[in-house]
Amino acid sequence: ATDPQELKRQRDPVGPDNDRELLRIAKKAACVVLAWGNGHKKRGEDVLRLLQHRELYCIRHNAGGGFLHPARINAEDYPSPTPVQSGL
Repeated sequence: ATDPQELKRQRDPVGPDNDRELLRIAKKAACVVLAWGNGHKKRGEDVLRLLQHRELYCIRHNAGGGFLHPARINAEDYPSPTPVQSGL
């Protein structure tokens, strides 16, 4: 879903195949950029554990400590991806 409110209405917004698909895509990706914003702390921790074998990047940390979502900045303002040290 592109609308966060739609995800909140779902009984299981992650779904049974999400972790497997994240791993499959991450294995093929040249670079993994985290960009899910705030409000997903538990899922974010799960994804960080799942992808702990990969070098992870983010565009920027937002004020809430999450990973800035690309929709929150203009494309021309994108900085180079920054390595993620640990945690949210």
